[in-house]
Amino acid sequence: MREIRRAGRRFGYRGMLVAFGIATVTLLAASGTGSAQATRVIQFKGHGGRALTQFRVARPSTMYWTNSGSFFQISSWGGYCNDGSVTSEDQRGTSYIPPGRYQELRVAAIGNWTITIRPGVEGVGSPITFSGSGGKALPPFRLGSGKTMYWTNTGTIFQTYPADRTTAGIVSSEYRSGKTHLPAGRYRFFVNATAPEEPTGRWRIVIR
Repeated sequence: MREIRRAGRRFGYRGMLVAFGIATVTLLAASGTGSAQATRVIQFKGHGGRALTQFRVARPSTMYWTNSGSFFQISSWGGYCNDGSVTSEDQRGTSYIPPGRYQELRVAAIGNWTITIRPGVEGVGSPITFSGSGGKALPPFRLGSGKTMYWTNTGTIFQTYPADRTTAGIVSSEYRSGKTHLPAGRYRFFVNATAPEEPTGRWRIVIR
């Protein structure tokens, strides 16, 4: 096996035909005090492939998705790893969504799917642990001192990309496990374990 020398930001696509379906969007204002804009819940549902209607997220949020089939993907136009991107062979999962306007996201799926975006960020434990299948955006976390990030993966590619310009934590490897040092600081990563035309890798990250 060899290390991949250059880390791209493109999620792998599958060679498959996806039927186009109908997607609907619902905006629900959460009950209680405060701004409806800041607390609204955004929902989509559909079947197969579809471009999502543009939407705005007012505060850091979490995307919850479900899918009845064997493949689910959300990508920006061109397939680049970006905020809102997901690639998975699971039937449910989550992904971090920072504030902003989202207008170029597209679903490719086998099966019926739902997407729900709720204000709030998933908490991280101690040690900090993440797991998933394929690709997703991890919630932000902060390290008060330097730590080591250990990772394992069942597939043929494992990549992490920082959301900012830092180079700390970048991984691009064909190995099944590895580690890298993370200095003290704030981090937010995208994970990609999806090689074109191959099963998505199931991965786990532990930072301690």
